[in-house]
Amino acid sequence: MLFLKDKAVVTSNLLAGEESIYYSNLLDTNIENKEEMLNLINGRNITYFYVAFFFTMLIYLLVIYIFSNMIDALVLGMLGYLFARLMKLRLKFKATFNIGIYALTLPIILNLIYIIVNTFTGFEIKYFQWMYEAISYIYVIVAILMIKTEIINQKIQLIKLQEIQEQVAKEAEEKEQKEEEKKEKEEKENEEPKEEKTSGEEPEGSNA
Repeated sequence: MLFLKDKAVVTSNLLAGEESIYYSNLLDTNIENKEEMLNLINGRNITYFYVAFFFTMLIYLLVIYIFSNMIDALVLGMLGYLFARLMKLRLKFKATFNIGIYALTLPIILNLIYIIVNTFTGFEIKYFQWMYEAISYIYVIVAILMIKTEIINQKIQLIKLQEIQEQVAKEAEEKEQKEEEKKEKEEKENEEPKEEKTSGEEPEGSNA
């Protein structure tokens, strides 16, 4: 943190670059320049200043961090939407935006862990920001590929189910046809003895 005439310049791992905090924006401190800031620091109200500055910075950095993550989620949502169109998936932007938000969950957790470790130990990972972004992009692409695979599997299952239904219907039709043929054959066999019996009888008085 660097104290200048009318503002303090702050650098943090949460920020992509430097941010300026004007003294006049520090809650209700009514500080306009560097001299008033130094007088406040050296005066009796130092505790009040620390509290005001802490909450101001906390809210300020939190808003910036949330706003930055929302922009990342929008970018990931657009990427997911375009990739889904490329894969011939009809996904709405709302769905791909939700995927983008989920994709940022793990990178945010890893980033917070890295900030804590870096703050207390000074341990640094080269190109961590690139890794942070790459994880979210890979997550979005993999999620859409999984959705595509699931849809393909569902179509295959529907085709198999349709084939099974057609096979069952065909077997049922063949069975019904066989039963009808068997019934007709039995009826025909039952009619033949009656005809033979009728033709073999002699009329009365034939021996006279």
